Amino acid sequence: MAETSNINPELIRKKRPKKIPPADETEQWLLTYGDMVTLMMTFFILLFSMSTLDPVKIRAFADAVSEVMGASPVERDQIDLAAIMKKVTDIVLEQNMQENVSVSSSKRGVNISFKGDVAFKTGSAELSDLAKNLLDKLAPEINAALQNDIPFPIAIEGHTDNVPLREGGLFKSNWELSTARASATVRYLIDIGGVVPPEGQGKLSAIGYADTWPKPGYSNETAEGRAANRRIEIIFLTIG
Repeated sequence: MAETSNINPELIRKKRPKKIPPADETEQWLLTYGDMVTLMMTFFILLFSMSTLDPVKIRAFADAVSEVMGASPVERDQIDLAAIMKKVTDIVLEQNMQENVSVSSSKRGVNISFKGDVAFKTGSAELSDLAKNLLDKLAPEINAALQNDIPFPIAIEGHTDNVPLREGGLFKSNWELSTARASATVRYLIDIGGVVPPEGQGKLSAIGYADTWPKPGYSNETAEGRAANRRIEIIFLTIG
């Protein structure tokens, strides 16, 4: 006689493994998209680092990145400043003026520093031929920055050492001399270099600081420091 099974069918059903619900397709799509964007960014940054920097191309690249990644205008302007620094550095090297002109970057922006003893005669605000030649080369880059869709403010700054001017000279103080030198540089860029400042925006300025802003690392207590502090600076100022 066949034995009757005492196993409850309900218990058997409960022991069966549950099916795993399918993964959220939306989340999978986002992960794939994120990986793709990361790979594309890595690829384009690699190409960017190996290419010759061109301001127009850099702006196009920055705009494309901002559309995908939501980059801010300040971040895009940092890319523009990198292109400007590359351009002006190349100009200084092409003119073989690296001993008299330095190019650097800081939180303020891109700084072109021209030794005052080379740009002007002692106690004078008349530009030397060497200074004019460099300004001729820099003028297109300065004008392009001023005509940018978000114009870069550009400051032309005159600096001196702390040695008082001799009596009977054209200028009575280092304040007047430094301001006159900065103004002469701006005037040359506009009249001869063809630089056109945007109207009513105050984007191109001439400022004289006398001996109040020594070059970092140089003191007016030494002859070397005083020589370094006599300078004209052209600064592409950071936006934002």
